Amino acid sequence: MYAEDFLNKKEKMKILYVANGNGLSSNLGGSFTRSLEIARRLMKMGLDVHFLTTHGGHKACQREGLDVAYHLLPASILKRDESGLLDRGLAYIISTISALWVVPRLPRCDLVYSDSDYFCDVIPALLYRKTSGARWIAMTHHQIKVSKTRLRDFIVSSISQHMQSFSYFLFRKYADGVFTYKSSMGKAITDYMIAKGMDRSKITMVTNGIDLNLIETVSTEEERIFDACFVGGLRPSKGLYDIIPIWKEVVSKKDGAVLVIIGSGAKEYENQLLTQIQREGLQQQIVMVGAKSHTETIKIIKRSRTYISPSHEEGWGIAICEAMACGLPVIAYDLDVYRDVFNDTYRGISPFSISEFAEAIAEFLASEDLRIETALSGRSLILQYDWDLVAKRELGFFKKILELKSKDPGGQRSPGEIQR
Repeated sequence: MYAEDFLNKKEKMKILYVANGNGLSSNLGGSFTRSLEIARRLMKMGLDVHFLTTHGGHKACQREGLDVAYHLLPASILKRDESGLLDRGLAYIISTISALWVVPRLPRCDLVYSDSDYFCDVIPALLYRKTSGARWIAMTHHQIKVSKTRLRDFIVSSISQHMQSFSYFLFRKYADGVFTYKSSMGKAITDYMIAKGMDRSKITMVTNGIDLNLIETVSTEEERIFDACFVGGLRPSKGLYDIIPIWKEVVSKKDGAVLVIIGSGAKEYENQLLTQIQREGLQQQIVMVGAKSHTETIKIIKRSRTYISPSHEEGWGIAICEAMACGLPVIAYDLDVYRDVFNDTYRGISPFSISEFAEAIAEFLASEDLRIETALSGRSLILQYDWDLVAKRELGFFKKILELKSKDPGGQRSPGEIQR
């Protein structure tokens, strides 16, 4: 199928999402959530959507009820679960290598969309572009920072940063369009790629969204039993090493306060968290429920009084959006990206002050009026972010990419030139 067929209304537009970052895990991160939610809406608009993903990604999609055409890449030779970072790294390598013989056999699509700048997404997407002639749109969420908290994290983040730089080089050479967020983080990424020689007109700034309809329809008649809620992958960049010290101080100010943690991560990180909880005697004050379906996650958020985000770096903050839409006040480290997206509708904490964070949580728990006032300002702002609107905007960009392909088969012009 060719772009001209779609433009002449003879065929559906076909798009292939490449989303291999999950490895063997079915936990939904922000990048996969974005692809899943937009793909769901593009299907309703009549597009033919395919997913190239791992078994972990497939499980996540099935749990969320995404009924698309799946093409699976192995993420392990023998294992069914990931026990640590080594397993995740091997999953990336195995899925990338297996793409060498899987990708050339995939059905023909007009567009290929790489879910992230991880090499396990970038290499298969580039290979598909080369073998099928499809246009390639590459997504990048945030610039990786080198962590200096622990030696292992320093090594992992340093390697990741170099791999991201290589992905950006491939974007510049071969991608037909690059998506990054409409935020200070997105501007920093844009400036970096332009400095490395990328054509500015190739870069489009986009937003994330939330499923407002789901949030409105999910109801709970049960009382709020959690004093705070955290949703996210369990890893250092999400504030893994801050959660327990913060909550220990909260409990010292409000006896019996309960935090619920939704999400999972590498087994070694989960075990670290459990060990910290036991060492500090917080087994009754911190509840880890693991990865949950989107609906179950919303139910738990709605049964909480506050939402906390001790992340050290973010590209956007989908979970914060959802918490605000659920009517929760948000306490988070005062990251630039949060200011860009949420303005002053959340309580910003000086990075990375454990004591100030705990003090703010205790203040919110002591005042229902403060919780209600902050929650209302957050909810009024967040209503502008809806996946339906995001998907419509993205479909418009996809059409421009295909129009470029139809008018300029040699691919000499960039997508931004069509928009001018």
